[in-house]
Amino acid sequence: MPGRVANVLPGFSLEEAPLPIVTVEGTMHLVRYVNPAFCQLMGKPPEQLVGIPFSDLLPERDQCVTLIEQVFRSGTPVHHTEKDHSTPDPVFWSYTLWPLRADELLVGVMIQVTESTKTHETTVAMNEALLLGSLRQHKLTEAAENLNRQLREEIAGRQKTARQLAEKARLLDLTHDAVIVSDLEGRITYWNHGAEEIYGWSCEEVTGKIGDTLFKTAFPGTAEEMTQALHQSGCWTGELIHTRHDGSRITVLARKVLDRDGDGNPASVLQNITDITARKEFEEALREAGERFRFMAESMPQKIFTAKPDGELDYVSLQWKEFAGMPFDQIRGWGSMEFIHLADREENIRRWEASLATGADFEMEHRFLSRGGAYRWHLSRAFAMRDAAGRITLWIGSSTDIDDMMRAREELIDTKSKLADRAFQLEGLVVERTEELTAAHARLLLETEERKRLEATVAEAVEQERERLGRELHDGLLQELTGIAMMLHVLAKSLVEPAPMHAKEAERLCEMLATAHGNVRDLAKDFFPVELKQHGLLAALRGVAQHTQAQFGVSCEIQAGPDLRQTPGDTESVQLFRIAQEAVRNSVKHARAEHILIRLGKIKGLWQLTVQDDGVGLSEFCRESGGMGLRIMRYRAQLIHGNLEVGGDEGGGTCVTCTVPADDSNP
Repeated sequence: MPGRVANVLPGFSLEEAPLPIVTVEGTMHLVRYVNPAFCQLMGKPPEQLVGIPFSDLLPERDQCVTLIEQVFRSGTPVHHTEKDHSTPDPVFWSYTLWPLRADELLVGVMIQVTESTKTHETTVAMNEALLLGSLRQHKLTEAAENLNRQLREEIAGRQKTARQLAEKARLLDLTHDAVIVSDLEGRITYWNHGAEEIYGWSCEEVTGKIGDTLFKTAFPGTAEEMTQALHQSGCWTGELIHTRHDGSRITVLARKVLDRDGDGNPASVLQNITDITARKEFEEALREAGERFRFMAESMPQKIFTAKPDGELDYVSLQWKEFAGMPFDQIRGWGSMEFIHLADREENIRRWEASLATGADFEMEHRFLSRGGAYRWHLSRAFAMRDAAGRITLWIGSSTDIDDMMRAREELIDTKSKLADRAFQLEGLVVERTEELTAAHARLLLETEERKRLEATVAEAVEQERERLGRELHDGLLQELTGIAMMLHVLAKSLVEPAPMHAKEAERLCEMLATAHGNVRDLAKDFFPVELKQHGLLAALRGVAQHTQAQFGVSCEIQAGPDLRQTPGDTESVQLFRIAQEAVRNSVKHARAEHILIRLGKIKGLWQLTVQDDGVGLSEFCRESGGMGLRIMRYRAQLIHGNLEVGGDEGGGTCVTCTVPADDSNP
């Protein structure tokens, strides 16, 4: 390139030009040619200038870079003069920039640099005149053709290279890794499809932006340290924390390679980036799992160990080390079995080798030598961990100190032997005592049966006595009271005219006698309900309902089953009637009910009597009644082999239910 540009103008050699001239190419504005005047101006030989970005050679805040971009965009020459105030005497920097073309393609910019204080404008005019005059020379066409030919060849080579690069870029887009190329200042110049997938930005959104600023990179050290290592060795590999387009943070493995131009100068940085966030999370999960396992193993009272598939120990817990008084390197020699009791070694080896060969669980009770020199019994178990293919990847086991248990077992065996002797002695006593208890139990059964018979007899006698009293009240006192009432009524009428005052007194006595008559009648019915003997249980229950409603003003309703052609026997009827009487009395007196429902029916071979009220409920019912009424009802139910249940109703109140086996032989 320097040789080609040096003779770009026929008849005029840039090497002999008195003014500094330089040519630049590419987006990095890399210097491709410098003439001697430019080298003299910069005070450096050509090899230290060619290949360096032109912006690195300019004073701070120089406008030449902007002008170069303008020439690349417009394709027209530009002239610019700038005054530098950095020295006591002002210095003028003058730039004249021409586009370099090949086959109508803009391939570079040629720059003329002038430094002057007094003859600036004159020298610029003279240099332009020399250049313009040279352009008019007859060899211009030939030089231009040579230049065009060279440029075409170079463009063809570049196009071939571009096609190769495009193919490589297509292949790079197939990878899921991010491939990023940036200039030396960190501005992104290439961004593959993998980078779009990982970070979420398109190529258009990131081109020209500084990558580390865009990613909000968190370095393991400092950015300067990474850059220094990259320039020293030409590559750098490490883990970085980046921020994606959606704001999420990811961990990446970055491999950076410093790309150099043909002269060996740094030109760009190639980055291959792999998202290892999932791998880091998995590694962290494994680390936490390992820590949890270690914590669990160190915290458990058992001695934990793990072994490789071939049986070699690779971990023992702290409890093992403290018990054996050995470091892990000594305990690792499990095969020597030095700290296992001699009597247990052979069997231990046999079982362990069998487990290793078959993968079966290992279990054995054996004795280990402690650091104090005493053997203690342990129960050791080991289980094989397998992978998805069923191959053993690890053995994990535990040894539990059971020495106290073994000693206790020996003591237990001794105790059992003694107890066996004692049991033999006691067996005779038990047999003798059993015979005594059997005889006592038989006597108790007889006494119980006799007691039940006596209770039934007493109950029957009580009912007979109640019946007798009821009949005497009904047939005797009640009839006498009826006769007295009639006589008083006649007497009261006969005294109306001769003795009105006595007549009124006689009427009052009639009313009192009528009240006494009703009380005696109710008392007689309580002692012996005539309806029960004459019309059956249902009629007697209706009498209870009518009496309750008339005497206490409480609504009392009777419900009968659909088929009552058969009625309970006399004994059952009497006891069911008494239970109903007691339940109704408790509902009125203690439960303070306003409505009582009495149901009688036959369900699945059982007579069922139910008394349900809407009173204060079961707890208040029991507390007020003191439980005596419930005991009496249960006693009566037992006399007829029935069952009595008292519970709370869903809508409130109390429900008393008595069920009695029905004798289907009774008509």
